[in-house]
Amino acid sequence: MLAMNNSSSSDDEGFTPILGGSTTRPPSQIARLTSEFDKWSKDFQKTYASDQEKNRRIETWMDTDDKIRLHNKRYNDGLESWYMRHNEFSDMTVQEFAAHFHLHNKVENMEAKMMEVVDMEMDVENDNSIVVSARQLRGKQQVTQEDAFEPIDYREMGFVNEVRNQGSCGSCWAFAAIAAEESIRAQYIRKNQLDSEEGVEELVSLSPQELVDCADETTGNYGCSGGWPKNAIQKYSRPKGTACSLESYPYEGKDTNGCRSSSCTMVPYTSYGKVQYVTKHRYNERSTPKIDAALNESVVMIAVTTEPFEDWRSYGGGIYDNEACGQESYTVMDHALLLVGRGVEDDIPYFTLQNSWGNKWGEDGYIRFLRRPSLEDHDGVCGMLRYPMVASMA
Repeated sequence: MLAMNNSSSSDDEGFTPILGGSTTRPPSQIARLTSEFDKWSKDFQKTYASDQEKNRRIETWMDTDDKIRLHNKRYNDGLESWYMRHNEFSDMTVQEFAAHFHLHNKVENMEAKMMEVVDMEMDVENDNSIVVSARQLRGKQQVTQEDAFEPIDYREMGFVNEVRNQGSCGSCWAFAAIAAEESIRAQYIRKNQLDSEEGVEELVSLSPQELVDCADETTGNYGCSGGWPKNAIQKYSRPKGTACSLESYPYEGKDTNGCRSSSCTMVPYTSYGKVQYVTKHRYNERSTPKIDAALNESVVMIAVTTEPFEDWRSYGGGIYDNEACGQESYTVMDHALLLVGRGVEDDIPYFTLQNSWGNKWGEDGYIRFLRRPSLEDHDGVCGMLRYPMVASMA
């Protein structure tokens, strides 16, 4: 079991949480929670414009604390496989949290436009070895799915960069795309032993700001208002044939300064090839075995829904699973992450995904999803099986 933040454990015998700011809390409870809030606000360097604003944030933080305590009691009782804890978003309502990351910017319209050409783009049966290998694995009756797919962690291999923070810009799509580009490039460099060349590093930091600024509406992306990882690579990075370094094109968290890629430092070996969906989701071919087969080859870009927002706001660790997050079919997405591995803890299989909300969120910036090894024709936890995307080097 994972250790929990002390501020999330109940230390009042007979404590009954009171939800909502309209209900009066006992003075002793208010004093204790205010003290905990003060420590939290110092830890996260929070400042407020006025006493009125601070009081409002304290009340919101207390409501969040109530929900964390209720959930973590269930976790301690063995009724949940994941726990909550306070983080920098604890003084935000769920609506403010969603607005902060532009999570209300659904992609239904973008998906509808993609469907016009999706048959051509997603007809991968004949040329996609990922699908073929998955079918071959299913055909070996003596091999179970659990045996066929061993634990894997691309972080341990040195193919994944540190967790970054998109801030209050809806640029998760750019961070997922860049993280995938960095990872498959690192694999390519190592496989071909190219790091012996002067000036060639295996794992480098590329610029998500370049995608925010330059992979514009003509590529089906909209800066801080959302986008699609596949579009970013397929329609911008691939035709361009090069990518800017993070150092020469730092992240700004806004999309108002225009494209400046002509003046950045270009990183060698950043010519990318075709980007594919792992499955033909329109034809109910979504499955864990197929995404597992893809993960055997490289990291995978994942689209998810972050509703219930309350879960995502306060996720602290453990193996996340909530039937309310995602639908059996046609989950509407609002966020992108990078699938970097899979494993087993206490006999529970899981996927590991890198987020772009900083390393103080979740498990040092990561979230683990329950992995159902034989799940077929289903969108999976938070819809993660619906739109898995893989990229390759040219």
